[in-house]
Amino acid sequence: GLSAIRDKMPDPTAVKDTMLSATKAAQEKTSALSSNIYREVKGLTSSELEQVMLKSTRPDDTPVKTKHVERLVGVTYQISGKYDIYDAVLRKLWNKMAEKDMRTKLKSVYVLHRFAVDGGTDHQEALKQRLRALRKTKDPKRSSGGRGGTRYFDSKVLIGTDTDSAGAGGRAFLSRYAHYVLTRAQTFGGIFNEISLAQAPAAPASKKSRSKSRAQVSKPKNPPLCEEHLKFAQMVLKAGLACTLHDGEETESTAMCVERVAADLMGLTAAVAVALKRELKKQTISEDSEELLKQWCEFYSEELLPDTKKFCKKVTGKLDAYGLYLPSRIGANLSQDLLEKGLKLGSGADEEEEEEAVEEQSEEEDKSEEKSDEGEGKVEDADASMAMRAQPSASTRDTDEYDEYEYDEYDDEYD
Repeated sequence: GLSAIRDKMPDPTAVKDTMLSATKAAQEKTSALSSNIYREVKGLTSSELEQVMLKSTRPDDTPVKTKHVERLVGVTYQISGKYDIYDAVLRKLWNKMAEKDMRTKLKSVYVLHRFAVDGGTDHQEALKQRLRALRKTKDPKRSSGGRGGTRYFDSKVLIGTDTDSAGAGGRAFLSRYAHYVLTRAQTFGGIFNEISLAQAPAAPASKKSRSKSRAQVSKPKNPPLCEEHLKFAQMVLKAGLACTLHDGEETESTAMCVERVAADLMGLTAAVAVALKRELKKQTISEDSEELLKQWCEFYSEELLPDTKKFCKKVTGKLDAYGLYLPSRIGANLSQDLLEKGLKLGSGADEEEEEEAVEEQSEEEDKSEEKSDEGEGKVEDADASMAMRAQPSASTRDTDEYDEYEYDEYDDEYD
């Protein structure tokens, strides 16, 4: 029986060889697939992308066409977040921003703005990190060597010089708009998904791909209403409010830029309202987060909401002239009851401290009054004893008839 079983068992050497050959074949197939994907990515970010980029940033008065923006941004949805596509995209955009024509510069900044807002969620974090890294990196094409040199997205190169009189009218607006776009692209992605937690990237499907896609697909590093996001939101609001159209700056291209800024501010307001509503509806709020949550409520009620409404009202007339219309309402809002609840956070502790201070002050006043009363009592006792020595005996004087006149009369007689 045992010999029959041994005869039916496979040869261990054959099993080993079969496993090794199967593993090698799988590796070769995987490498081939990866190479094909890499070639596809390279092709999309070189030939076709270059053509669409040239059409989008053409140096003329025609604004960027929607179909060109959709084709550019659509690349971020066709390629997995595991691949870094923004290194090539940002370098190409920077080359366009560094050209002399102001119209090309403005269109390039607008395209970057659309990548930041409408780009695929899997690539949002990569855009922020890559843009921050490039702004610290020297551009070899525009650097002369040494410590000096021009970095990518340098503001002086981007804005240009005053020698071009044809683009002088839009240079001031370009400066403000470029500052806003660079601030916005480095801080928030999409419609401020870091605050609203909307359109969060899905978790990886398998454990094998988890390590590879961990950088692109992961949980938020910071909570939505953290101190860092509050600082970023204040920066974005301040930069966005500066992007109004002054005299001599009104063109169809600048109007499209302002429309996107207004949409951003409305999106930021709605995202903060959603996040505050989510936090304030909780039954219990930790004491550690009360003060920060109160700061968010103050920022929302005193700055973000009223300033956004004023900005949209101010630019609506100028945008209507170009057929650009803003929504009549901000998407999400925060009820007055919840807002008042947030503004009162941390006030209980402050009231207790004030009450304790008042009580301590009253106690100190009582003690000082008691000391003064004791001192006056001692003085009165001393005066009484001196008067007793100088006055006649109680039998010869009726104390019930004592008054001020008699005391004065006695003093006169004594003198």
